[in-house]
Amino acid sequence: MAGRIFISYRRDDERSVVGRLLSALQLSFASEQLFADADPVAPGDDVVRTLNTRISRSKVLVAIIGPRWLSASDTRGAGRLDNPVDVVRVAIEAALRQGKRIIPVLVGDAEMPTAEQLPESLRPLATLSPLRIGSTNVQADCQGLVRTLTDLVGRWAHGWVIWPIILVGIELIAIGVVIMQWQNIRGYVRGMFTAPSQQQAQRFPADSPQDKPKIADRPGQPPVAGSERAVLYEEDKTDPQGQRFLGVVVWRFDPAAASNDQADASIHADIAIPDRKLKLTIVIHRNHDAALPASHVMDLKFVLPFDFPGGGIDSVPGILMKSSEPARGVPFAARTVRVTDGFFLIGFSNVEADRVRNIQALKDGEWFDLPIVYGNRRRAIIAVAKGKSGERAFNDAFAAWGQ
Repeated sequence: MAGRIFISYRRDDERSVVGRLLSALQLSFASEQLFADADPVAPGDDVVRTLNTRISRSKVLVAIIGPRWLSASDTRGAGRLDNPVDVVRVAIEAALRQGKRIIPVLVGDAEMPTAEQLPESLRPLATLSPLRIGSTNVQADCQGLVRTLTDLVGRWAHGWVIWPIILVGIELIAIGVVIMQWQNIRGYVRGMFTAPSQQQAQRFPADSPQDKPKIADRPGQPPVAGSERAVLYEEDKTDPQGQRFLGVVVWRFDPAAASNDQADASIHADIAIPDRKLKLTIVIHRNHDAALPASHVMDLKFVLPFDFPGGGIDSVPGILMKSSEPARGVPFAARTVRVTDGFFLIGFSNVEADRVRNIQALKDGEWFDLPIVYGNRRRAIIAVAKGKSGERAFNDAFAAWGQ
């Protein structure tokens, strides 16, 4: 049976590189195989006992060490590693005490700490051989770590290996749960999230009158030149019809954007919802990382005001394609990974049947539906039109990709 991996890291140390590394691990191993000291502990639970239990269930600990790993301090200015209940310290101490395999991973300009720099309980860490994730070849370095971990723990069969049977099923179940929970806007949302029959999905049927939304538009800014339509739908407990905010999206094709450390064509979308001061950048590119079982990757980067009513973006349950704004969405065979706050990756299945269906949907569909869950647990949907500029961007990209 495959084993579990515990990941120890600081949230605020080399975020970009650590984010890439975490996404590589999350996309390469089943979620049940991964623990992290940044995962939440239930209120009232003992942090030390919880981390010790997670370590006992793990086969290997990956200690991600950034440039500020040693010098990180708390709000009082005291070194975090000097705190006996610091989560990073507790996790490594537990792994050393339990005889677990530890792989130090240096990111950025970090160097291995010396024994003299460490608390006595952590000094054995200084003698371990590290692996480095550099800033110039992140992809290859992450791939090397994935291979090393695969040799040590294997991979659970219900990860990305059997996409059509389990992964797509999980996505559809998750979408179904979202539908049932969104009571206040269920009439409209159910229409967008309920997948039609397979035959309907293949031909993207014309809209029917009953599919038309009943939510009135909120005032929006004048359209931006060269932009297309975007709409944010929000659950509102005070209004059974919910709220609808108008926005814009600007599409462009980049013939040679840096994608996973390789020059490649990509599709960009800059979305703005003025009334919510919400901005979202989407980048779609081919996947060049052999360690990730994905044909294409979609990067999602949210920018929100400090007083955003939703309290941040908690999750992105999936992505759907449809023929028009009020039409029913058809879910992609894809998996979403949260990298850091406001940054998500969506990997599209590389299984042949899924890949063909996904690409055809990307080419033929006219609108994207992006369901999101806010930090306050309210639900929302961002609907984005391709329009003429989007069609050109997609056509140019697929021509450049030879697909």
